[in-house]
Amino acid sequence: MDWRHLVILFVCFVSLSDAEVSISTLNTLGEDGSIECGSQVILMCKIQSFAGTMSWKADNTTMMSCISGSCRTHPPYHPNYGFAFDRVNGVFNITINPVTFSEDKKQFECNDGSASQFFTASVKVLPDNRTTVLSSTDITNGTNSTDNTNTTEGTEIKVTTGCMYPAENVQFQWYFFKEGETPVLYNDGQQTDGSTNGSTTDCTAGDCGGDGVKQMTSVLTFKQDSDGEDYYIQAVVTIQIPLIN
Repeated sequence: MDWRHLVILFVCFVSLSDAEVSISTLNTLGEDGSIECGSQVILMCKIQSFAGTMSWKADNTTMMSCISGSCRTHPPYHPNYGFAFDRVNGVFNITINPVTFSEDKKQFECNDGSASQFFTASVKVLPDNRTTVLSSTDITNGTNSTDNTNTTEGTEIKVTTGCMYPAENVQFQWYFFKEGETPVLYNDGQQTDGSTNGSTTDCTAGDCGGDGVKQMTSVLTFKQDSDGEDYYIQAVVTIQIPLIN
């Protein structure tokens, strides 16, 4: 029997304002402040009546300020942060490129000296489908006495995602089908022995590695088919990120 395997990755994604100060964002995943690690995001602070004083802070540390119309940045400097401003129109931007996992849960504050607006970043790590790995191993139940070859009982198929966060939102679904037929979702009693989910590997390296970032693995055991026909096995990996309407 010849086994053919296919992995499909689906990603599902389910202005902060004040009378004088507002923050809007470009390139976020949703209105809850979700931003993708490795992407570029722009935080734009709009001050309705700019009087020469403002500040951008991150976790209560001043990154940029304007006093009497003179604007400057402050250490510690972040190489992935860029600042731009239009004092005439009261617009002050932060560009983060690339977003790193260290931005997760960071609180940004724009203040005009009398009013503030806040934005809390929620960084999501989405796996590149090219980093998803699929492997298979034959399961044997002994040696054939006629020709001393191993007798195949079935196949163990394993799919491992790339690094992701939050990892608890991943769901694996397995399908099998013959050529020209509609894929059938795995369930007990349909030629398959079972699947196991939840095996994890921590991802700590790189800009998008950190505490809670993981690779997820699912394993399916598929029985040997008595009719000797070829089957295709398809793994669907779904990541759900709720949106706030």
